Amino acid sequence: MYGSRLETPTAGSVTLEENSAYYRVSWSDGGYRQQALIDKKSRIIVRQRTLGNKDGALVREVDRTSLIKAGGSYYPRRISIYDREQRQKVTFLFSQLEFDPTIPADTFIIKLPKQYEEKSLADFMKDYPF
Repeated sequence: MYGSRLETPTAGSVTLEENSAYYRVSWSDGGYRQQALIDKKSRIIVRQRTLGNKDGALVREVDRTSLIKAGGSYYPRRISIYDREQRQKVTFLFSQLEFDPTIPADTFIIKLPKQYEEKSLADFMKDYPF
């Protein structure tokens, strides 16, 4: 599932709160306070926040919203990423999800430009005794 992995410290203070719809996990890491909001129904991390330890100001945030169910799992249709240090916010909106689409066999074939020639690594390494 997209947004289903959460890396928390193995030691230290990790707190867990919950209400009828969400789990909220908080912990300190690298001078910042980390928070994750997990949707109970979909089990997706719908919001991840990095806050300054001293002032509590928002440093980074990832929001996953407009969840849809496809193939027995939930996926976000909208993902927004905010980064205060980079002074940027970007939002991705997925209009269509496809699973196992038919991809032509030659889609991922690497074709060398005419000025290059393909050689095996074994031929190249024969001049280097190890």
